Amino acid sequence: MATAKASNRLLVALTNATPAYVATAFPQLDIQGVRLLRRSWRNIRAIAESVVAHETNANKGWLWSFITYLEGLLQMETKLSNRAYVVSLGQGNPDGWSISWIDIVERRQRYFFPVGNGWPDPPPNYIAFRYSGRLQSIHHVEEYEVITDPRAVFPEAAAETWGPMYCLRLGPLVQPTGEIRNGSRINRAARVWCMIDTLLTSSTIRDALTETERRASRDS
Repeated sequence: MATAKASNRLLVALTNATPAYVATAFPQLDIQGVRLLRRSWRNIRAIAESVVAHETNANKGWLWSFITYLEGLLQMETKLSNRAYVVSLGQGNPDGWSISWIDIVERRQRYFFPVGNGWPDPPPNYIAFRYSGRLQSIHHVEEYEVITDPRAVFPEAAAETWGPMYCLRLGPLVQPTGEIRNGSRINRAARVWCMIDTLLTSSTIRDALTETERRASRDS
């Protein structure tokens, strides 16, 4: 560790994780008396965009080059924006709850899943639900929050403390006009990404997944 005598010393860690994830997953840290700050690349892009109008022409050029570079780092968000994350809903209730998994989605317009652990981070723009062997609905994710006490959102919940969970507020449902079965490859608990138009025009979720993969392979 350097021995500089500056009155204020900071370490800044830049990450592509969401601010919500960083706030819950990592405690505040000091390293040998130096405070560690975590910021996202989204924050840095926003700062650059906010000051570019006030700079000289030369500095504007540098800033726009930097902003373009950051947009390249974040381009995966754009690639995922027209895809829905398809998940399976159980038929029963969460343990100790007085509301079913299906009613949490269909009546309360909510859904939750762990922060990290193989789930999308940040949460998807669109999420689709399947049960009884077929696709039931697609929803835009209007907003989300990180919770550790389920009763803060669900009075029907058991009294328990969670690790950090993303809790989504769902927009109005988009319902398939015909029956879209799971198909092979889509086992009971499978979670898959499918482009929304493929979900609505395919006869099975398997076919939608196959077409999504074909397009991704073509564009890579």
